[in-house]
Amino acid sequence: MARYFLNIGTDTNSTANWSDTSGGAGGFSVPTNTDDVFFDVNSGPATLTANMSVKTLTFTGYASTITMSFNIFFNSAVTLDTGMTVAGSGKLQTGFNTTLTSNGKAWTNLEVATTNATLTFTDDWTVDNI
Repeated sequence: MARYFLNIGTDTNSTANWSDTSGGAGGFSVPTNTDDVFFDVNSGPATLTANMSVKTLTFTGYASTITMSFNIFFNSAVTLDTGMTVAGSGKLQTGFNTTLTSNGKAWTNLEVATTNATLTFTDDWTVDNI
């Protein structure tokens, strides 16, 4: 399923901030490891308030700040946007074969949890800690 972060509040752990459509009504479940997660033009600043586990994480059209103090576990792909800002010290973590697209944005931490995972970088990535 798709989950879109809304501009209702910054808490990513609240169902009020998740919709099944871009700019739609909130009240949908917090994403799980089977969900494709989108932060887009209709999303506001977000503060990651708990570890999240998602299938894909896409920031296309996102022009706000995501502040991370917890971790995002992903199992397929991450796409950042040129207009976004990443703050905090949370990690992107994977143990799967994944595709990463930075669009010129740096990320704070990246962790690969297994030696069997293959990371495919579609462009140059800058990571402070790996």
